[in-house]
Amino acid sequence: MAEHQPGSLSDNVASLWSLVRSGPGEGRRQVAIDLAIAAISDVIVLYSINEVIRVYRDGGFPTREMFLFGVAASASIISFARVLRVVSQSYNRVLSRMTLQILDKTRHVDLAQFEALGGASILARLTTDVDRVLGAGALLMGVLKSAGLVILAFLYFMMRSVEAAVFGFGALALLTAMTVHKGATLRKGFQRAEVVKAELLAIGAGLVRGIKQVKVHRGRREAILADVREHATKLSSEQAETFRRYYAEDALGFAFFFSLQAFIVIGFPILFSTDATTTGELVMTVWYISGAMGMVFKNQPELAAASAALARVRALESQLDASGATPATAATAATAAEPAIDDHLVEGFTSLGVHGLTYRYRTPGEVGAPRRGFQVGPLEATIPRGDIVFVTGNNGSGKSTFLKLLTGLYAPDAGTLSCDGHTLPRVAPEAYRNLFGVILSDFVVFERLYGMEDVDPARVTALLEEMEIAHKVSFAAGRFSTVELSTGQRKRLAMVVALLQDRPILVLDEWAADQDPAFRATFYRKLLPALKRKGKTVIAVTHDEQYFSVADRRLAFRDGKLVSEA
Repeated sequence: MAEHQPGSLSDNVASLWSLVRSGPGEGRRQVAIDLAIAAISDVIVLYSINEVIRVYRDGGFPTREMFLFGVAASASIISFARVLRVVSQSYNRVLSRMTLQILDKTRHVDLAQFEALGGASILARLTTDVDRVLGAGALLMGVLKSAGLVILAFLYFMMRSVEAAVFGFGALALLTAMTVHKGATLRKGFQRAEVVKAELLAIGAGLVRGIKQVKVHRGRREAILADVREHATKLSSEQAETFRRYYAEDALGFAFFFSLQAFIVIGFPILFSTDATTTGELVMTVWYISGAMGMVFKNQPELAAASAALARVRALESQLDASGATPATAATAATAAEPAIDDHLVEGFTSLGVHGLTYRYRTPGEVGAPRRGFQVGPLEATIPRGDIVFVTGNNGSGKSTFLKLLTGLYAPDAGTLSCDGHTLPRVAPEAYRNLFGVILSDFVVFERLYGMEDVDPARVTALLEEMEIAHKVSFAAGRFSTVELSTGQRKRLAMVVALLQDRPILVLDEWAADQDPAFRATFYRKLLPALKRKGKTVIAVTHDEQYFSVADRRLAFRDGKLVSEA
């Protein structure tokens, strides 16, 4: 997924404002009106402050001016609070809808396309990126309000003195740019420090994980400690230099700001013939809007990051749409010219057939066809109902890909599957996929038994005991007490779920690999024969040669080819 490049401030504002535009029309109008009220009220607050000072200087009591100040300040606070409420609701509504749409499209996308997109990337879009965009709503409104205040304050002061306004606001813009540069310096310094810190933590993590090897090798221990000292020193130096530059620029900024104030007080009356009232108003105006101008520029990196995050979320949704990841879209397109298969025929199958089944992977970065990666097939096999079938072969020989093709998770590039001689569509129908209970290498166990809410708790407990994990996990109120188990124990818990599903075919990818020798023997000598007696078909990838005799047949793979069927 290509990284979104940061745009200008106006581009980032427009991108994030689009989420407000996606909301109800009445809400959009309310936000625009309230933003205008808030900005105008802020300028009236500035005007009333200047008027209060003028009245006091003339010896009067500024009753009317103080009332105006109170009304304007209240209007600004109330209107901006309404803005934040409406924008927060709009952002939450739009992003929640996008998240749900992406999740719905994700569950319909072809598995190979899902793997190409990357599960971690999708998760990052739906968590980190969505959270970043959500947090930008209030920031965006603050920037828009501040920008409005700066513009209106400039126009207000232009009516008092054009020259003073141009010079004063120009100098303030320069000061703001210095402040932004100071922030950028700090960020870059901390980024460099974070790189060193990550390297230091990686060394530390390796030291903790490899403590036994380190303890028995003095040379290695001394070398690691030397590396730790070097990185710790570099981290300390990087942070010290960052703060040194930051405080130096901070001092320069303060000096510039106070010099600007002094120049306004001393130099403006000489250069622009401004009277004391106008000079005082300009000083107050510069103080008043310096924070607003800083808000506009200092928050550009955060707005750019949020805009980039939003672009990534939208790009993901577009990629899912391009993959046909909408309910029934892919299946409809792929099977429009192929014969329908009766669901009852699939459910009552006596044998499955694999005929010339072929699948080729894409190479990294490859787009479109033809694919040039590793090929599995063409494959020919027959799997009778009720058989125990072992799938064997070296790592990378095509075993797991065969399971994904057989279960309909991958659509083949060529060849077909069949039930009792009846050819299935290229995209296997849901009734066919529902024949399988699967525990693949990247299996996940949920705490809740989704889709089996009415399961008998006693049945679950009995299976936990049969899998010898009842002392580690229990089942109550429709959920397991924990899924934080060792890999072997989680596989046993996944087996409990698969047995509760009670599908005709159980597909296992090296399920026994993480079991202790005693339970591995239980799996092959007791569990598999028990499933066979119940009429279940078991298709299991295994390397355990001593148990090959348990199988009714064995499919041996080498270099993507089925080299023997015994």
